[in-house]
Amino acid sequence: MEKIELFDQKHPKSLKSIVKMINIASCLTGIFLLSGCHQSYYSATMKNQMRHGGENKEVADLLVDLNDFVILNNNLNTLAQDRAVKKDTYLMAQQLEKKFDRLRSDLTLKAVARRVALPEELSDENDKYYQKIFALDDQAFDKGYREAINLKLEALKEKMTQINEDPMDEFTAKISAEYLGHIRDAFKIINALQS
Repeated sequence: MEKIELFDQKHPKSLKSIVKMINIASCLTGIFLLSGCHQSYYSATMKNQMRHGGENKEVADLLVDLNDFVILNNNLNTLAQDRAVKKDTYLMAQQLEKKFDRLRSDLTLKAVARRVALPEELSDENDKYYQKIFALDDQAFDKGYREAINLKLEALKEKMTQINEDPMDEFTAKISAEYLGHIRDAFKIINALQS
């Protein structure tokens, strides 16, 4: 019986595939562990405050803020798919929801890698904002939803532009550039489906 060594020159791919499987398993384990923990916005913030200090806390706060933005947008998009009167508004919400679902998964991976706790609930500020849009009557909903999405995207664009111009570190420079690209993509979706 032939013995295969991990570092054998004949089988260099075997080590790479084993390392790749271990990395995937550890990522999935982290996601599983985080998804099982239902945390409020403030409990996640407090956990991060105790766990991280200095620049690390600023990075943790950035990830929590981005997560809050993504959750709000997902909630608004889900609501719009239920309540939209105009077809364009429904299609816009559907496409944005797909985009923000991918962003949420990506953000979860980034948080796991940095040991940052992400909340499953909205901050008080964004919860009140969501409730304001939820309370709109059917005739005002489409316009209110579109304005809300535009307003939140513009605010995030401004924040990411500031971070991109003066990043704390390489990670924040990368994530701000990445999110500026996602914001441009979201505006393309919105502009393509203007009513």
